[in-house]
Amino acid sequence: MCICYGHAKACPLNIITKKLHCDCEDNTCGESCDRCCPGYNQKPWMAGTFLTRHICEKCNCHGKSEECYYNQTVADGKLSLNINGVYEGGRVCVACSDNTAGINCQSCAAGYYRPREVRPEHPRPCTHCDCDLRGSVSSVCVPDESHGRAGLSAGWCHCKQGYTGQRCDTCAFGYAGFPECRPCECSTAGSTNLDPCQLPCVLS
Repeated sequence: MCICYGHAKACPLNIITKKLHCDCEDNTCGESCDRCCPGYNQKPWMAGTFLTRHICEKCNCHGKSEECYYNQTVADGKLSLNINGVYEGGRVCVACSDNTAGINCQSCAAGYYRPREVRPEHPRPCTHCDCDLRGSVSSVCVPDESHGRAGLSAGWCHCKQGYTGQRCDTCAFGYAGFPECRPCECSTAGSTNLDPCQLPCVLS
């Protein structure tokens, strides 16, 4: 007698082991079809019934991983994108390839970014950050548009005070002398100069 939890229509004899085994369906695996197969953990495994099959759903890792696991917290927060483009289920992708990262391998690993026009399913979606370490806080830039803050888009570096630009390779307004950007001599509060770096300072 086979116990297949409603996920098999047949239970043939294995001529090698001389044992009956479930002929699993619904993307289930195991001797008793008691778990979802690897890569099919978008929703938790459930026993099938006469009315509902409870098919294990394939994970959506944008082609960057075949491994995933189910996380109830992710499901509760509706953070996982399924294969139908809906945030439903709790799958988390494992070991994302091609410098990708994130629950769906939709973002990029530290030090890489995905340009706005590049889709997550692109064969090589992530580009190396090109931060100028003389003016940037680190070599890590904004990984994708969903992480953009304070006017920074994907690929923009986080600049030190006095620096600006996508690569932080330019002095910000009121600073001059790249690569050592220092405050300019004129004060916009105490002078009529529109550009504090344009001498001479004219008192207001």
